Parts: sequence; C-alpha cells; structure tokens
Amino acid sequence: MAPLISITAASQNTPEWAELLIKSIRKFTSIKYEIIIIDNGSTPESKEYLRREAAARRIRLYENRANMGHGFALDQGTKLAQGRFVCAMDIDAFFLRDGWAIDLIALYESDPAIRLIARAGKYNKSKPMAPPIFFYEREYALNSGLAFVYAPGKLKGSTDTAMAAYWQILDAGHRVQLLDGVGSMATNPGGGDIVEVAGKPTIYHHYYGARFRENWKPWVCQKLDGRTLESHLKRKAELFNLPIVKQILTHGEMEDR
Repeated sequence: MAPLISITAASQNTPEWAELLIKSIRKFTSIKYEIIIIDNGSTPESKEYLRREAAARRIRLYENRANMGHGFALDQGTKLAQGRFVCAMDIDAFFLRDGWAIDLIALYESDPAIRLIARAGKYNKSKPMAPPIFFYEREYALNSGLAFVYAPGKLKGSTDTAMAAYWQILDAGHRVQLLDGVGSMATNPGGGDIVEVAGKPTIYHHYYGARFRENWKPWVCQKLDGRTLESHLKRKAELFNLPIVKQILTHGEMEDR
C-alpha cells in the first residue's frame, strides 16, 4: 500500500540534523508515510547514519555525487515520492507534535484553489514564501511542471530557490497558503522560530543550522550574514539540550539498536 505522504529533505554533511528530523517524523506521524533523503555529495562519515537508516529500510536514500543544489534536490524528491502528498522539509527543521500531517492535509483540502503550503517569507514580493516547509500534491507538481530549482529570470525580483514556484502557482490562478512563524524555541535570540499549523506550534526551524558546514572541514564557514561559527555552535548546543529535542532523539532508541 502506497504511503499517503512522502516527507523529503536535502542533506549535505548534516547527520545530526538529519537524525533529528527523521526521528521527529517517526515520533509524531500517525498516517502512512515514507521518508526520502537526497544527499548532495556528503562525506562518507556524514552519510553513515543515513546509510544505516536506509539499510534498515526506515528511509529511502538517494545519493548525488556532488552538490546539485537545494531546489534541484527537492525536485528529485518529488519525482521519487510515492505518496499523494509531498512534504519537502529543510534538513535543519523538525516536527514538534502529533497530528501535524493530518492538519496540513486538512488545510490543503480546505480550499480547492490551494496548490502549495509554505512558510511566509520576510521580504514581501521579493521573497513571499520560504522554507522550512513546502507541502503539495505530487501529481499536481508533476503534471503542472512545478519546480523548486533555482530559475534565474523567472523570480520577479527574488534570487532565492523556490520562488519561481510561488509565481507559477499564482499565474495559474491558484493559491499559496502561507504559514506564520512565531517566536523562538531556543534560549538564544535568533536561534530559530516555530511554524504554526492550525494555530498550533508544529515545526521548529533552526536558522542557518545546515549552512555553517561544521562537519565538512575544508568548507567550514567562520562567518555568515553577521553570524559567527562560535555563536552558531552555541545556539545549536542549547537547542540539542532542550527536553523536546532529547525526547525526539531517544524515541525508538531500543528498536534502533
């Protein structure tokens, strides 16, 4: 029996974030699902956890030889998905509660004009939507040519991945349902925010969690958009010490051994 929902994510040298996302899915998803991880050229050490999960048939892993880009990997996930719905996540995001999938499906089906659910962006017309989540029907994406790959010249002022999909949906006379981000779960300001679905805290997204590349020694970022590697690692440590994160990471611990 095919899954109802396919959860996809792109990963590059982010094993701890991948584990947190995967275990949050397993802990909080009650409907039939599959997990698809697109690895964008990680080192063998960083892929060890993903390969172990794939060998145990808990995830489907597709390994690119090099970094093909975030949007390209999301489109790969759509093509590989078997579910009616696709939930494309950022690798440095994770779920916070039971019922998240049921609520997203209900929201999607509440208006026949909705063709995509995403987090609201911060820059109005230049970036009206943003990760960590893109939720849509697989058949619609394939039949309409909906794509998240970076498309220069088609972004109406934005240079960000996935923005072309937003304008494509609106140009077709459909809607993009935007979700709000509220507050910060981490103790450090700027550590991340929480995305609400149906008025409930549902997804936590850690800003820049996958972009400092601390597991990829030749390419570690020391500073990014005014943030430093030191401050990033501090926020990350605080996040992984939170009770909810510890609960997620220990979920199913015995069956993993």
